Amino acid sequence: MRIIQDPDRDRGNTVKSLFKVMDILRCFSEDKPEWGVSELSRRLGLPKSTVHSILATLEKGRFVEKNPNNNCYRLGLRIFELGYVVRCSMGIREYAIPYLEDLQEKTQEIVYFTVPCEGEVLYIEAVYPSKRLVHYSIVGRKAPMHCTGVGKAILAYLPDEVVDEIIRIKGLTRYTENTITDALALKEELALTRQRGYAIDNREHDPGIKCVAVPIRDRWSGNAVGSISVSGPALHFSDERIPYYAELVMDTARQIGRKVTELPFSDTVILPARREDKA
Repeated sequence: MRIIQDPDRDRGNTVKSLFKVMDILRCFSEDKPEWGVSELSRRLGLPKSTVHSILATLEKGRFVEKNPNNNCYRLGLRIFELGYVVRCSMGIREYAIPYLEDLQEKTQEIVYFTVPCEGEVLYIEAVYPSKRLVHYSIVGRKAPMHCTGVGKAILAYLPDEVVDEIIRIKGLTRYTENTITDALALKEELALTRQRGYAIDNREHDPGIKCVAVPIRDRWSGNAVGSISVSGPALHFSDERIPYYAELVMDTARQIGRKVTELPFSDTVILPARREDKA
């Protein structure tokens, strides 16, 4: 598995002005979807004139758009279009969908497929029960590793030093009363995950949700390159039901894992920038 430690630190023989563009684009998030010129200038330590010029250029290309009500910028439709292209070009996603649909049919729960991304997990596919009302799709969103089943399934098969670095950089934020916020306790949970072959999210990220997750492992290296899970209301995941779900998820992961090395898919884990670097 290739581990990249904060690639922004070594920009080498690159077009440095483009890194300014990427730094601006990466500021937009679900928590803060809109930014003003002055805000971005302070956040990134760039002159206002530089930020304004970059945003004006991006606006012309529809990569960002200006909110007329407050003159702040938000991501534009061109980004949405490119995101769809990326999703469609993921060979492993296309290969995995039939297996994910079969798993959903057997469990009648939501099935998620994730990959590691900068110390978190990125949801690249979801299959929902046909009779269940879905208010929004989680595809394209990221979630923490330490309190999600899909995240712990991947963490359990990362080198110890990488787990330590992710904990140090991302922290162990509490989301519910069940969230593991102690590094030693988390490592004990990861050891248990390896022992039984699957991870459990026991209402650790969402107070009403449980899930069972299994890593998708490269058949040659054994590294976790992704994970899948079944997720649903906690009442559906009794102690007796969890092992049954786990067997189904493990079988699905094995089937998908057989083809992982034959598909154009990266097993790189890119660690996020250190907090002090982005202050």
